[in-house]
Amino acid sequence: MADPQRRQGKVKPEDRIVGVPGNERRAAKAASIICENPFSRLCVIRNTASLGLALEACSLDAEWSSLRFLPEEDAACPLRFYAYDPLQQDGETHGVSLQGVWGDEAVTLTAVCNPAGIWCRIQCEIAGEGAIAVPPNLHRWLLRAEGVSPEVWWPPCARSTDTLSGLPAAFVQSGSLFAALVRDFDEIEAELAVVHACRDGQATLEYQLLPSALSATRQFAYQLCLDARAVPGAGYQQLIRMLGEHEAFKFAAVGDVPPLAGPLPPLPAVLDEGGWLPFMAEGAPEEIAALVCRQLDRCDAGDWQHLDEGLRWLDRLCYCQQLCETPGGMPFGSFGDGAAWDISALWMPPLLFRAFALTGNPEYANRGIAAIGALPPRDRALVLWHLYQRFGDIYIHADCGEAILAVHPDRFQSMITPEGLDLQIVCAQREEPLRLVLDGSMDSYALVINGEALGVFPTAVLREGIDVPLTVYGR
Repeated sequence: MADPQRRQGKVKPEDRIVGVPGNERRAAKAASIICENPFSRLCVIRNTASLGLALEACSLDAEWSSLRFLPEEDAACPLRFYAYDPLQQDGETHGVSLQGVWGDEAVTLTAVCNPAGIWCRIQCEIAGEGAIAVPPNLHRWLLRAEGVSPEVWWPPCARSTDTLSGLPAAFVQSGSLFAALVRDFDEIEAELAVVHACRDGQATLEYQLLPSALSATRQFAYQLCLDARAVPGAGYQQLIRMLGEHEAFKFAAVGDVPPLAGPLPPLPAVLDEGGWLPFMAEGAPEEIAALVCRQLDRCDAGDWQHLDEGLRWLDRLCYCQQLCETPGGMPFGSFGDGAAWDISALWMPPLLFRAFALTGNPEYANRGIAAIGALPPRDRALVLWHLYQRFGDIYIHADCGEAILAVHPDRFQSMITPEGLDLQIVCAQREEPLRLVLDGSMDSYALVINGEALGVFPTAVLREGIDVPLTVYGR
């Protein structure tokens, strides 16, 4: 456990005791480093009234920064932790459990770190049954680092309880230091929310519960990130990757709507975006969509140096994709809310599908399918017709082995072989040819569909699309 870099940290020595023997941990007057990897470490800390947690991250210059949670010393906030136990699995310590009280209720706070990354999962369980009073800010994480002045943060200001619902995450970045707090959508059963505030220049991530949060369940969870090596101004992209892993994306579907011919509404002209900064100084949603479209056009023309810029702004728009449904709110997969998103919502599926074609990242395809399924029927039909021109009924990215389906087959399975594509597909109810589009790095691909060899096709031909006869797949 010895590490000379620990002594270079910015956490005050009196806040921590390193190497407390296991049988003395619960009586330690300060606290200790619990677990660590090359990028971060988890510590138990204390003030005069309670134990708390610190997630710390190490920069390339071996400087440590800390994201800290300590219950405030305020009689109105009855949350206190008095004991802790490290969590072990296969002989390795990977987290810690704090035990305490919330008024008259017993509380357990568990933190489990990614053994090779920068994310930490926080879970809180409250003993007993029934509803309990909710303090205004249950968990407040403060970012402590020398010389930190927040440059990017979201949301832009503190939210009131009636504007919290639907916000997927709060984050802040200064240089290469990035911190985020993300709702755990897989575990949450109650209505929860996150909020960000900047108090006297102090970066703060606050986690709140809506008034009805603990009426049905007495546990909740969220994810915490602290990265001291993030790309300046673009730390949010790793947040988008995490949100893109939401389980609901895997089950999204476009819906059974026939395509409707017609153009999409035009995007505005792209002005000089040289001074734009995601989340802080940027254009309207349709202007950002126009910028993404222009950068992806350049990539399609072979100018790949614009790919990173295009994806950076596409990921900015992805932050506004609805990841949970609330009564009377926007459906899952929809983009934004209100008239400002009317044009962008129609353009997001084509942009996401194009990003998938360029990168092979299936997250973009999944987001695009969810975005189509969230549109009203007529808009959905229009977008499907627009996509059909380039991606057909089935689009297969051969290099990554992923596919986009705009149809509802009775059976579908694809396998990339050394020679080409082996496809199993049955669409018994379809009465017209399927349009198959395939893209990849090989010069040609042999196609086998339902055991029938259709021949070897140049990739340039497959990229434009071929019609698969009804007699091949309709059985």
